[in-house]
Amino acid sequence: MLKTVSSVSIVCVLLGIGNIQAQQSTLPASPDTILFQNVELEGAPAGTALMGLARLYGINLTVEENLDIPITLHLDSITAEDLFRHLASAYPLVIERRGDIRHIRRRQESDREQKLDISWQMGRLELEARDVRIDSLGSALARRRIMTLLPGDMGQRKLSGFISTSQPEAGIRALLGSHDLEMVRQGPGIFLVRERKARESEQEFELYADGGFVTFSLRKAPLEQVLRQLARVLEWNVFFYGQVEGEVTASAENIPAMRALELLLVGTGLGIRLEEQSLLVGNADLVEFGEVRLIQLKHLKVEGLIDRLPETIKEKATLEMIAEQNGVLASGSPSALNAVEAFIQSIDHPLPQILFETLVVDFYDEVGSELGLDIGVGAPRDTTYAQTFFPEVDVETRGTYITGKLSIQDHLPIVSHLPDDFYIRLRALEQEGRVRIRSRPQLATLNGSPATLTVGTTQYFLIRSETTFAQQTVQTRISEQFETIEANMLLQITPWVTTTGEIITQIRPEFNTPQGTLNAEVPPTINHRIVDTTVRLRDGETIILGGLVQETENEQERRFPLLWRIPLLGKLFVSKVQSTTTSELMIYLTPHVYYGDEGAVIPPDGDM
Repeated sequence: MLKTVSSVSIVCVLLGIGNIQAQQSTLPASPDTILFQNVELEGAPAGTALMGLARLYGINLTVEENLDIPITLHLDSITAEDLFRHLASAYPLVIERRGDIRHIRRRQESDREQKLDISWQMGRLELEARDVRIDSLGSALARRRIMTLLPGDMGQRKLSGFISTSQPEAGIRALLGSHDLEMVRQGPGIFLVRERKARESEQEFELYADGGFVTFSLRKAPLEQVLRQLARVLEWNVFFYGQVEGEVTASAENIPAMRALELLLVGTGLGIRLEEQSLLVGNADLVEFGEVRLIQLKHLKVEGLIDRLPETIKEKATLEMIAEQNGVLASGSPSALNAVEAFIQSIDHPLPQILFETLVVDFYDEVGSELGLDIGVGAPRDTTYAQTFFPEVDVETRGTYITGKLSIQDHLPIVSHLPDDFYIRLRALEQEGRVRIRSRPQLATLNGSPATLTVGTTQYFLIRSETTFAQQTVQTRISEQFETIEANMLLQITPWVTTTGEIITQIRPEFNTPQGTLNAEVPPTINHRIVDTTVRLRDGETIILGGLVQETENEQERRFPLLWRIPLLGKLFVSKVQSTTTSELMIYLTPHVYYGDEGAVIPPDGDM
């Protein structure tokens, strides 16, 4: 409840810096019950202005000496307690309450409220810090098993900032960097906090080992010092032969110790050798002893491998192919052999194996007709032969039969006697045939290697040649020689498997078929049909190659001279044979890719 106050208006000029108008209380009151009316200050020193208000209203108040922070405000109808809260929040002032006495002083750095919120869930760090000491931050991070910070001399330094990251080390490093601090790795998850120095002239040196693997961050670090420190953390002895000079700038994480040493010494002319936990460092020609090492391949063939090695590697070692072991016998320094082995391992990966299911179908359609009358004299046919009237007509009669029939006809005179081997033959025929030749070969090959299938026959024919030469007499020498002609089907497939799983396939089918009847004395005519194409397929996808159509038309006529020209009746003196042959080749191809872990390359059951 507010105290009763008089309505007398008092205007005080405090050092000429502001006006205070308020109701003067007629009774003693506490700051909680005093109501200021029309308080106006402009640039007034805090100590002087507040002491004036205290004397005016009878408030128990003490003020720090020389509290000259300027304050400017205009308040109306506000309690003294609310005024003190506003001053503490708007100005660097601290209002301390000691019973009924208020003490006002300048805010110090130690008065700021500390805040530290850390969330570490699902591998993500959320951190909010306000005026948090480094040693407190380190303790909080260690309790949550995020990392360990060794504050050193920086434990009292305070940090403020906000981090939200899935990489805690990078986040904490950035937070410290915003306060001119940095982290230096001392071990796995352990970092020392120190002041950041100028990078232009600084030598950075971070190196630690864990189970034979080393991690380091070096900048302008003396090489000899690096080698000594590396030997120390690995618990090795170290011996130097000659002067080790130069600086190194490098960064690596969790790599084998010997590999790290090789990389640090590249281009220095120095070599290393490890003997029973003792590291020897010196001129490469003196320190590195020659070795002989058999490097065996797991997936590739050794043939041609040495030619693929870079010249910079081959010139440092002597290499020999050992086909029986499918490996390379290498001799040279350990570093040179390590380089050879590392390169071979980088390319010695399982090659894809591709199985091709192939279906080859060759269709033959043949349509033919024959119509003619044959009359002649020749060797007698078999004494028994069949007369055919359906579905084709094939009728033949001999001279004896005709003579006999004519002799029994009394009213027909016998013009003459026909020879026994005289014959007359009538043929009338139309035929149509279809042949389907189907083959289903399966071919398996490695990536980039051709697979070839050849099926066919070899036709032999005899070549005679005559050579005439004169000695005392003219002589002729006859020589005979057999030559061959291949009549076959050849299918060649070369696949390449891409990184996307597609199969680039070069397909070359070739069909060589003889035409006509084979004759051992005459070379046959060979019909060639070849396709050469490159396609892109996926595992299990089928491609069809077609359009290899060949059509052959044959027509043969036998005519009786002059008589065949007689209109209408001339057709009786013509024998005609016609045939049309059409062939079409279709190829169905389906690839399947295997990498060696699936077992035998057996295609799935079922027809294509």
